[in-house]
Parts: sequence; C-alpha cells; structure tokens
Amino acid sequence: YSLCQINMKKQPILNRFWPYLVIVAVWFLFSTPFFLKGLAPFPGKYLVTFFPPWSSQYGMPVKNNAMPDVISQIYPWKKVTIDTWKQGKVPLWNPYNFAGTPHAANYQSAVFSPLNLLFFVLPEKDAWSLLILLQPLLAGMFMYLFLRSLVRSDTASLIGSIAFMFCGFIVTWMAYGTLAYAALWLPLMLFAVNTYFKKRTSWWNLPLLSLSIALSFFSGHFQISLYVFSFMTAYAFYCVYEAKDLKKGFQILLFIIFGIFLSLLQILPSLEAYLASVRSSLFNTAGAIDIKYLITIFAPDFYGNPVTRNDWFGYYAEWASYIGVIPLLLSIYAMVSKKQSQENFFLYAIPVTLIIAVATPVSAWVAQLKIPVLSTSIPSRLIVMTSFSLSVLASFGLDAVIRDWKDKEKRRIYTFSIFIVILITFVFIVVYFFTAFTAYKLIIAKRNIILPTLLSLSMVCIFLMGLIANKGIQRILLAIIICIVSFDLLRYAFKWMPFDPKDYMYPKTPLLTFLQERVGYDRVFGNIGDEVHTYFLLPSLQGYDAVYRARYGEFIRSASEGRVIEPERSIVHVDKHG
Repeated sequence: YSLCQINMKKQPILNRFWPYLVIVAVWFLFSTPFFLKGLAPFPGKYLVTFFPPWSSQYGMPVKNNAMPDVISQIYPWKKVTIDTWKQGKVPLWNPYNFAGTPHAANYQSAVFSPLNLLFFVLPEKDAWSLLILLQPLLAGMFMYLFLRSLVRSDTASLIGSIAFMFCGFIVTWMAYGTLAYAALWLPLMLFAVNTYFKKRTSWWNLPLLSLSIALSFFSGHFQISLYVFSFMTAYAFYCVYEAKDLKKGFQILLFIIFGIFLSLLQILPSLEAYLASVRSSLFNTAGAIDIKYLITIFAPDFYGNPVTRNDWFGYYAEWASYIGVIPLLLSIYAMVSKKQSQENFFLYAIPVTLIIAVATPVSAWVAQLKIPVLSTSIPSRLIVMTSFSLSVLASFGLDAVIRDWKDKEKRRIYTFSIFIVILITFVFIVVYFFTAFTAYKLIIAKRNIILPTLLSLSMVCIFLMGLIANKGIQRILLAIIICIVSFDLLRYAFKWMPFDPKDYMYPKTPLLTFLQERVGYDRVFGNIGDEVHTYFLLPSLQGYDAVYRARYGEFIRSASEGRVIEPERSIVHVDKHG
C-alpha cells in the first residue's frame, strides 16, 4: 500500500486524477437536464396532474408516478426544516399535520443533515436539485476512494464506482434524498477502516469513521443507516481478524461508539416517537423479494417498468438490484478467479444479504423475531448491501481479467465466455419456450432482455480480444468497457429519474391563496392532502407519516363510528362520510 502511494505521488496529476474526472463527467451527463435545461430532479408533472387542487387545472403526460412520498412528505418536510432553521429555531415541531406532530423526531425530515446548508446559499428549488443530484456523485467518489484503498487499479476502481453510484437502489430512491444518502456513506466508512489497518495511518482515519457514521444516521432513513452500520461493523471485525491486531480493533470500536454517540442527537427523539407510533407494533412479514424477480439483476425491466406503464410483477423501487450488466459479469468473474483476502468478506456478504432480502425462511424468521425497525420495515431494502458487494467484486473481477490478459490465461477466459453464452442461451430458451406468461407479458420480457444480452455478448468479445491484443489495444478495450458501463447505467438512470420544469414545484393557485389568507389559527379539512398542508402552511387534522402518534390516529379514526378502532399503519384520514 505504501509503495502504491509513493508511485501515485510520482505520477503526473492527470494520470492520478483522471478517474475522478470521469466520475464527474458521467455525473454531469446525468445532471445535464438541470445544468443545461434548467429542469429540476423532482416529479413536478406528477404533482400538478394527480393531486388536488392542481389536478383540476393541469393535465399532462407523467413520466414516473412511483414516488408520491417525495411530494407529500420529503419536500414539504424539508421546507418546514429550512424555514424553521432560518428563524433561528430548532425544527422540533410540525404544526401542519396531525393537528401538530413532532418534526425532528420523525427521522425522515433529516433535520440535522449538514446538506441542509445548501438551502442557505441557494434558492430553494436549486438547493433541492443539488441535494438530489449530489447523491450519485458522492457515492461514486467515496466508492473510488475505498476501492483504491483495496489496491485496485484505476480502471477497476472506476468501474466499481460507476456501478455503485447508479445502482438500482440509489437510482430508484434518488428523488427522495434520504435513503441513498444513508447508504452512500458506507464506502467512506470502509475507506476509513481500511486505511487505518495499513502500516501508514493518519490522525484523521478514526475521526472520519465516526463522522461518517453520524452523517449516515443524520441522512433521514434509520433502516438503511442501521444496515450500513451493521455492514461496516462486520467489516471492521473482519479486518481485526485478518490483521490479528486487537489494539487497533479496540481503538476502532471506541470510535464506532463515538460515532453512535454523535448520532444520538437524531436517534433518541426518533426512538421516543417510534415507540409511540403505530409502526412499532406492526411487524412486517411481507415485502421480501420474490426469488423469480432476481432475473432483474441481469435485465432490470424484465417484468416491465413503472415509467413505461407496463410493469406487472413485483415492486420496482423496493426490489431494485441492478448494477449494470458488465459489472455483474465482472463480479461473477471475480468469484471464479483466484481469490484475494480483501474480497472474501464481500463474497460472503452477497449470500448473507440476499437470503434476508429475498423471500426465504430466514427473512420470515427475522420478521417473527419482532426486532424493532428490522422486523417492522420492508426487508428487501437490504438489497443495497448486495449491490454494494457486487460493485466491489466487479473491481476485483476487472483486475483479474487484466491479469489473465497479461498471463495469457486462455483457459479461464474461454471457460467463462462459454459459460456466459450458455447462460444467455438458457435464459432465452426459458423465456421463449417455458414461461407461462400471457402474450402481452411475454412481449415485455422478450423486448427487455435484448439489450442486456447484447451487452453481455459485447463483453465476451472484449474478453477474447484482450487475449490476443497488445497493451495499447488492451487500454482501448478498457476504455470501451468504461464507456459501455457508463452508457448502460446512464440509460437506466435517465429512464427512471424525472426532470420537470421548476414551475411545477408547488405552484400557487387561487384556492391556495384564498385558504392562506383566511386560515388564521384554524385548521383545514377538505379534498386536499399532505402535499398541500405542510408546504403552504395550512394546519390539518390529517397526515401521512410512518411514525405518527398511535393515540392520535386511534382518536381520529374512532370518531367516524363512535367506537374505538385501531389506527392505520401510516395515515390519518378524517372520514368524510362519518
């Protein structure tokens, strides 16, 4: 590792930093609708087309209507958070939902996230846009740092970084600005742990670990932060075991505890709110990924896509596991190649995380344990740890390919290429001759498996060409791999992510102006929802929040019939006909 650092210092600046420039370039290509066209990464057309009062005067084609929580929760809560901070107060209370409710304690408000500072230096809509768009950039940068600390080559580290920054989990949850932030600090945590166990350590390694833990827990989604924390802790113990250095292990443990201590600012009030909520007693036995859906790791739209309105099976966002076709093939190549000690942890992590995320007896058992948060949340979201591990292995896989090119290891490359061709042939035979799909569903499956197949075959060709090429041609082949991976994942991200005109972000209407001028200290009840109440400061009896107070939900719901009725899971609605 020290020699690697010395060699890096001797390299020209462009040679040292070109992968970062590529990450920025790929990110900028994804962000061009914002930077070049002035569009916001926000489902604005969905808001004004489907939700009153705007739905009565707007109406237009909508790209993606699979993200209602952005409209009714995340963005309005962010406005309350920023407006309250700007008044010099801590945003502890939201007076606009549930006749008043805790705000900082609801966790998804991300009151203590340092990224809220964007709203103090930029206009609201631009700050929100950057908040959303920074997620893949930070994920890519942090992943590259971590993979380089594993002594992966520049190109291999870059491939793993692009795979993670636009993996299915980050892409499908990007518009929320919470779940992906909770996950993207993981590679930075592992970077801090990894560098600390090298011979040359710096004073900043362990403080960086503590800070990264806190930043994840401040990001707005406790379930994902808990997964990240557990994964990081397991990796730290693995490093202690590999290094046989209990002293460093004890020091890391102290800074892990310190990171949790910093996070208590968010965790403690959220714990109190959680215990008083309906969710704390509703244990979830559903939501794990159906095993048939795992084919979407290879072909993400095999069962359709909500954007094209032809999805017919599964939960696209909750079950997203895509990391790109070529990174997936490279991760498989790493599994069948000669193993290095650093990759064993991620090799073990894949089946462990999959067996919990997928509908298996293990995932059902976890639900039956009735563990707070873990047993009350959707288990499929653990798939982000699987995607992360596969992205790491993809970097090992590419380095293995480069090594086999150099050593002219024809047997392994030929065997793997034949395996890929046979696998693709098998998938086509199953799809075309043995599926019980209707004709319409079969058309969707057939169409959406073509591109992954072409990408796979292109990778097989590159594998084989590298064996007979000189170093100059091999560099060109590696550049082609980077371009193909970037194209594949950018296409996937562009298809999902809406970029709409900023004018459609909560536009004012005569009705809203009328209500704002007259509400005073009264409360509002009518045919409008949470996307209106909080943003336009209209106090409501109703609300939508995963950790709203159970007693309030019971009270409002019981009012409809005059008898005690159990509250709903996340929503309080006043019965309009009760």
